Amino acid sequence: KNAKWKIVLMHKPIYDCGAGGNNTEDPAEGRTNYDIPVMRRQLAPLFTQYGVDLVVQGHDHLYSKSYPLVSYLDESGEVVSVATVTESVQKSYNGGTYDFYDDPKGTIYIDIGSPSGWKNFPPVSDYPKDLIDKAGQGTVMYTAVSIEGDNLFVHTYTLDGKFESVPYYAFGVTKTSEWEAPVDNNGKFPTWAIVLIVAGSVLVVGGSVGATLLILKSKNKKTAANTSSENASDGSESNL
Repeated sequence: KNAKWKIVLMHKPIYDCGAGGNNTEDPAEGRTNYDIPVMRRQLAPLFTQYGVDLVVQGHDHLYSKSYPLVSYLDESGEVVSVATVTESVQKSYNGGTYDFYDDPKGTIYIDIGSPSGWKNFPPVSDYPKDLIDKAGQGTVMYTAVSIEGDNLFVHTYTLDGKFESVPYYAFGVTKTSEWEAPVDNNGKFPTWAIVLIVAGSVLVVGGSVGATLLILKSKNKKTAANTSSENASDGSESNL
């Protein structure tokens, strides 16, 4: 509850620009992703309720980044998600350039490409453009996430033919205050969440969907989260 930054790692996406995350026919599997709407309804309101800052997803093998979103259940029990902000401010930090959100009070969902050199896909045409900010063709990518005080840095790289890192897109979040769910969800927050206290961290595990909420403790010094970072940038230029 008192952690400065909250980051979720999960495989299947609930908000992105790909086939899987939009419950359409999955070209990799040849079947409908019927589980996505269920996961979205169960997880997205919880991410808002607990003030999750970033959700890192996979499965669709492309690049996708949402606006900061808040989610709640309407009177019929269906999930509703809206962007808290759609404009970012470009800032330079430690030699890099980032699209920054200042206290967005919402959850950003990203897909970070694929480590595979061959299994990559394009965005679908009907992804929700009011929720998704960036949509990119899948390619070999990796993403570095770093935290320094009130700032979260997310820098994605591709690899060239010599396996050298090439900056792809970078964004950041400045967080000076905590945020809470702006709505009461009509009393419909899922009740299946199980909270476990493990080694000082909080894990929220929901049934068989396999989402894990990683609560990162606030530190005064720079902390690496997800993967080790090179202070997040060395002159980033977006290819989007």
